[in-house]
Amino acid sequence: MEAEVVSFEIFIFHVLKKIVLNTIFVSIPEELFLVLFTLILTGEYSYWIEDECKKLFYSWDYQRILVPSIFSALISNTLRYLNVNSYIVTIATLFSLYFLIVFTNDIFNDASIWKWLWKAFSSLFIGFFIIFITEILYIPFVISATSLTIGKINNNILLNFLISLPSRLVQIIVIIYLILKHRVFVKSDIFTYIYKRRFLTIQALLVTIFNFSLILFVHKMLVYYKLLNNFPDVLKIILIVIICIFPIVTTFLLIITPYYIENKQSIFENKVAMKLYELDNEILSYRYQNKQNDVNWMLNKVSLDIKKIAEKLSNKHI
Repeated sequence: MEAEVVSFEIFIFHVLKKIVLNTIFVSIPEELFLVLFTLILTGEYSYWIEDECKKLFYSWDYQRILVPSIFSALISNTLRYLNVNSYIVTIATLFSLYFLIVFTNDIFNDASIWKWLWKAFSSLFIGFFIIFITEILYIPFVISATSLTIGKINNNILLNFLISLPSRLVQIIVIIYLILKHRVFVKSDIFTYIYKRRFLTIQALLVTIFNFSLILFVHKMLVYYKLLNNFPDVLKIILIVIICIFPIVTTFLLIITPYYIENKQSIFENKVAMKLYELDNEILSYRYQNKQNDVNWMLNKVSLDIKKIAEKLSNKHI
């Protein structure tokens, strides 16, 4: 009898350990994406666009980000280890996440509360759809290439964590993009920017063709020729994750590089414009104050400043 009690306690401890580890390494990062995605799209971080905003997150943000993420992650993992139907787990997780997002945000005294609630719900659904699409694109490939099952993956914390990495990277890229759209100087459509420049358009086509060809080649080698059959499960997953991440990274770099270049250019041109406005104001100031003795000195200063601006512009376009 005592042996049965001990074995039952060991079993409970083993299950609790799996729930906690899966919650920390797999579920919480996913829920964090959903919470941040929802809050950004509902306009909770509209102040990022202001020049006075020096921080992305303040102390009060951690409660409304972490509380929904942690509790909904615990709910989903607990239900999953109780062998509850996966569809019910998904629905329960999304609704618990939604209600926790609502109750951790101070919106009940807001006149536009119903608009906010609908916006939060639709944003959460879009975020879930992004996760669903990214996972459905490569998880069947992982299963076909490794002969693993969903059950075996879910019961192995390391495998589950590794397989979540490509999807997690996509989620991080989406959040980075949303932050950049608020924080950087450029607000234009980066895809239009690429399309209007022949070199970038050709580069985008080459990268897309290369990534697509790589995926087809790898799929054929791993699924049809079973090149990974003799490898351990963990090594199989690591190799596949690296292969899946490569197209994601190259595509992200393709998008973010011209975005960064245009932003630097816009910031530089804005500084030049501000400098010219300052010079104009100084000239007007001397003119209205009738400081004739300082006119020559002022003109020399203006001449030197204009030469510096011209040099910067000419060096920039070399």
